[in-house]
Amino acid sequence: MIYRIPNEYRSVLLSSLPLKGSLIIFGASVIGIIIHELLVRAGREVLCFCDNDRSKHGSELLGKRIISVNELKEKHEGHSIIIAARAYANIFWQLKTLHIEQVYNGAFLLDQADLSGIQIPMEHSNIQKPLNGYIHAIYSVHSKNNCMINALEIVVTQKCTLKCRDCSNLMQYYSKPKHCNMDVMIKSLDCIMGNIDKVMEFRLSGGEPFLNKELPFIINTLSLYKNYDFISIFTNGTLFPDHLLWDSLTNHNVILHITDYGNGLSKKSAEVAAYCAKHGIPFSVVSCETWRDYNGFEFHNRSKEELADTFKTCCVSDVFTLLNGKLYRCPFSANADALHAIPKFKDDFLKVSHMRDRKKSVREIFFDFINHKDYINACNYCFPRGVDRPAIQAAMQVNDHLQYVHRR
Repeated sequence: MIYRIPNEYRSVLLSSLPLKGSLIIFGASVIGIIIHELLVRAGREVLCFCDNDRSKHGSELLGKRIISVNELKEKHEGHSIIIAARAYANIFWQLKTLHIEQVYNGAFLLDQADLSGIQIPMEHSNIQKPLNGYIHAIYSVHSKNNCMINALEIVVTQKCTLKCRDCSNLMQYYSKPKHCNMDVMIKSLDCIMGNIDKVMEFRLSGGEPFLNKELPFIINTLSLYKNYDFISIFTNGTLFPDHLLWDSLTNHNVILHITDYGNGLSKKSAEVAAYCAKHGIPFSVVSCETWRDYNGFEFHNRSKEELADTFKTCCVSDVFTLLNGKLYRCPFSANADALHAIPKFKDDFLKVSHMRDRKKSVREIFFDFINHKDYINACNYCFPRGVDRPAIQAAMQVNDHLQYVHRR
C-alpha cells in the first residue's frame, strides 16, 4: 500500500526532520509503529517511545522502551521528538507547555511511503482513515487558514441499553433520555457543512446509537455531503442491527467500533463482529475492563492559564459535538450544558440551527470557533480528559439515573 497525503494538506505539511541525531517517537500505537519502521528504513535511530498512557510505561514496543512525559523531560532533554499520534494537537501543546521545542511530525516520512511489510495490529485496508486523521491533526495546528473539523460527534440518542455509573459522556444523568430531533440535526449539519472546508470524521454516538431507528436515514444523509472522509459508529455490543441498518453500514463509508465490556454485558459483540467480517464492513473490537474516572461536575476554580492548559492537553479538544442544534467544543461541554449541570456559557457553543450575525460571515464565525479558542468555560467543571485520572472498573451498572446539582 502506498500512502499519499491528501492534496489540500501538502503545502503546509511537507517539512523535513532534523538531519542527524537519534529521535524519540511520541505515540506508542499504530501510527507510532508506522513512523518507527519508516525511520528505520531511512537509516535513522529511534531511542525510545513516549506515551501519555501510564499503563504502557516501562514496557517495550518494537524492542524500544516506552517512557513517560516526566522521564522525557528529566532524562532526554535536547533530543528531537516526532509526534506520531492522532492526538497530535494535544501532544504538541503539551510539549510546548513543558518548553520542549525540538518537536516534529511524520508527514514528511509518510508521503508516498510504501506501508507494505509493516506489521500493525489492524488491517492495512483500514489504515488510510487514521493516517488521514493524523495528517489533518497536524494541519490543524500549523495552517493559518484551516476551517476544518477533525471529528464531529453527533449525539443521535441519549438512550442506552446499559446504565453505566461512570459514563464519560454523562448518559447516566439523563432522567428522560430521548433521540435527536431529526429536523434540527439536518438543519444544523447543512449549516456546518456548507460553511467549513471539511469534516474528517463523523462520529455517531449516544447512548447506544443502534437504539435510534432513524440511524439508517442519518447515515444516508451524512453520505450525501461531499466534504467529509468517513463515518464512525460506536456501539456497546448489546444489540444486533436489523437489515435496514446493515444495508446502510454496507453501502457507505462507515467504520463500526465495537466495545466489549464482558461480564455478560456486550452479548452481541462477537455476532456483530462476525457479520462485519463476513460482509466486508470495516470494524474494530476493543475489550474494555477499565475506564478513567472522569465522572462529575465539580467546580475547580482554575485560573485562565490553568484552563488553557486543561483545554490544550485534553484528549477530546478536537472532538466537536452537535447536540440539540448547538455545536460544542467537546462531548462533556455538550451534555453538561444539556443537563443544566453547569452554568449557561454562551461563548462555549454555536447555535447553528439559528445561525445569524450581522458583523461577520457565517464562515468567519465557524473559523473563530474552530481555531481561536484558548479554552472553554466548561473546563472549570471537568476533570482533565487525560490518562492521569485514576483507573476504575468499566461499565459498572446502576439501577436508575444518577442525581446531580442543577446550576440553573
